[in-house]
Amino acid sequence: VMKWVEFYRAHRQMLISDIVHLRRPNMQGIDAIMHVNPFLQEKGLIMVFNPLSIDIVSDTLRVPIYYTGLSESIAVNVTDSSGNSKVYEVDHNSNINIDLTGMKALGIEWYVIKAINN
Repeated sequence: VMKWVEFYRAHRQMLISDIVHLRRPNMQGIDAIMHVNPFLQEKGLIMVFNPLSIDIVSDTLRVPIYYTGLSESIAVNVTDSSGNSKVYEVDHNSNINIDLTGMKALGIEWYVIKAINN
C-alpha cells in the first residue's frame, strides 16, 4: 500500500488530469491509458496492465503524443517505472512506439512523458 500511496503523492496532479484510452480492456492483451496535462512538467503518464496469467514476451504500444502538447517536438523523454529514461523520436503522425518486452503476468508498468529540455 505504501508504494502506491507514494506513487499517488508524486503524480497527483497528473492522475487527476484527462485520460486517453490507448488500448481498451479485452482480456486478450495489455490494457493501457494515458493521463495527459500539457500545463504540467510531466506531460503524460501512461499506465499499462497485463491482465493475462502469462508474461508478455514482446509487444509495442503506440502512444499519441498530440494530447500531451508535445506534437511539434522531434523527440520526447520517457521514464519507466524502474527509473530508466529513454528518448523516443516522434513520428510524422505525432506518435511514439514504446516496447513492452518482458511485461510480467498480472503486472503493472507506468511511463512518464516529458519534454526533452526538462
